[in-house]
Amino acid sequence: VRAIERGADPAPLWSRLEASGFVDTLVPESAGGAGLRLADAFDLFVVAGRHALPLPLAQTMLVRALLAQGGVAAPPGSIAIAAQTRVAPDGAITCTATPCGLVADSFVVALADGWRVLPVARAERTPSGVHASLRADLHWRALPADAIVGPSPLASSEAGAAITAALLAGAMARV
Repeated sequence: VRAIERGADPAPLWSRLEASGFVDTLVPESAGGAGLRLADAFDLFVVAGRHALPLPLAQTMLVRALLAQGGVAAPPGSIAIAAQTRVAPDGAITCTATPCGLVADSFVVALADGWRVLPVARAERTPSGVHASLRADLHWRALPADAIVGPSPLASSEAGAAITAALLAGAMARV
């Protein structure tokens, strides 16, 4: 955790999480996952918070499940949910103070016509949190052509808040 907070590569830890199968816990069994309900995964989210997991495992689990239910392939790597999305008149997309902004591979952004999963590789990423924070401001000059369209409605603010509550519960239990 501390090494990743200092800028170490999160890929080795993410690879271990993917190999464990936890990433697809909420994905339906018919799509290769465990098929658990969101309520069943709550304890996993609490454990992630308890151990200060520096990667968006819970968010990735949720987004991968929603994509799988819609028959849409998930992008590789971790997926975080942007807390705030602003679209400029020229089509530029900005997400400020984004949790896991320095370590996630993709981000869910809420747009007027639904949600998209945008690759971080196409964004400008600027650290925006306090010391050892993984928050970042993200900026895409335009909607990337390879953005994945969310297949079903997603209340991203509410989903992010629910996941954050579980993570905080785990962190507080440890304290």
